[in-house]
Parts: sequence; C-alpha cells; structure tokens
Amino acid sequence: MNERYEPSRRGVIRGSAAVGGGIATAALLAACGSDAQQPTGDSVDGAGVVGAIALAKVPVGGGAIIAETETVITQPAAGEYFGFSSICTHQGCPISKVTAEHIICPCHSSHYDTRTGEPVAGPADQPLTPRTITVTETEVEYS
Repeated sequence: MNERYEPSRRGVIRGSAAVGGGIATAALLAACGSDAQQPTGDSVDGAGVVGAIALAKVPVGGGAIIAETETVITQPAAGEYFGFSSICTHQGCPISKVTAEHIICPCHSSHYDTRTGEPVAGPADQPLTPRTITVTETEVEYS
C-alpha cells in the first residue's frame, strides 16, 4: 500500500485549466460588484446627477439615446425636454430611435410617447421609467 500517485501530463493540464478558469471567473464576479460598472464619462455627484448631454446633441423633433446610462432625452418641440429609461418595458431591449412623436424599440416595435413615456403602439403595456432632468443654459442633466 505504499504506492505513490503520479499524475499524468493530461491530468495536470486539465487541473491547471480548471484552476485558471476558476480564478478568471472569480475576478469577473468581483468586477461585477465593483464601481467599474459606473458609466464612463458621467459622474454621480451629491445631487444625484448621473450624466449630462449638450443641448445641441438633442435635436428638435427627436432625441438622444445615451447607451452607457440607458437614458433617452427627447425634445419633441423646441425647448421641451423629457428624460426616460431607454430600455423597453416589454422585454428589456434598448430603444433604437426617437422621432418627434415616438420613442421606438426595434425588437417588437413598441412605440412610446416622447412627452410621457406611455406606450402608444406595440406589445409594451408599461411606460418607460422617467428620469429626473434639469435643463441649464448649455445641457440637460439627468438622474
């Protein structure tokens, strides 16, 4: 019973791969819980502002989609700004287009009102989550 176990080369490689995969998975999971998920280019200040976009980037009769913060800012008429989540309430797809009247999801063609975020067409039956916005002389801040 004094036999000694000698692992095969294949067994060592498999074991090393399993350990390496476990370490990579642990690192990924650790990153998921860190501040690394904060949107780049935008900061959270004491007032709860998540980001800002220049007024010039929000066209009249349309809007701007900020993918990093899952936000859409609309300007259906000159000087009228509204902010919403850019994630469709039907199945969680990101919206893809903003017109003067509708925020449009490409997945199943849900359309939302650009002023209220209420669904007006398609399978969505819940409104987009509103974002708090503040319009300054040069930008729209949102949270």
